[in-house]
Amino acid sequence: MEYKLTSVEMVLLVLVHENPGINGYTINKYVKERGFSAWAGVKQSSIYNGLKKVEERGFVTSKEDISKTTKGPKGNVFTLTKSGEEALSETVKIGLSKTRENNPLFNLALSGLDILTKDETIDCLSKRVKFLESEAQRLRGKINSDILRVRLLFDRVISAIESEKIWSQKAIKQIKEES
Repeated sequence: MEYKLTSVEMVLLVLVHENPGINGYTINKYVKERGFSAWAGVKQSSIYNGLKKVEERGFVTSKEDISKTTKGPKGNVFTLTKSGEEALSETVKIGLSKTRENNPLFNLALSGLDILTKDETIDCLSKRVKFLESEAQRLRGKINSDILRVRLLFDRVISAIESEKIWSQKAIKQIKEES
């Protein structure tokens, strides 16, 4: 089954996966600390709407936060469901293996790396290296212009893809060396 997760949904599932029983306030704190608002477009206003959506989709369950001792209404704590785990895992795999150089899904997938095993991560990144190689080759085949600016544009994009391929190869090496 293919799951389509928005950036907000993916961030929420990553944080709930890391912290079963997390509440919205703590999610908001982590979003700020990790800069998700800056590079993933996750704002405070989207967190609570996103939590409602992932719960409606069956990716998380919620229950009243009985540990809250401060004033104000009691909130909810959230836990990932099996369906949520599957959706997150599939989306991380797709993000790590089939994204180009400027796709935000890749960064979101990196933030959820711990949902995969070491071997799954290496497999996904190895697939990404092959994917990037084929994309660079495909673009090289399309350069057929005498116009300098067109050639420079293609060269810039191909250089970015090549750079991302090198980064992915380094990441594979680091993951293999990590105990």
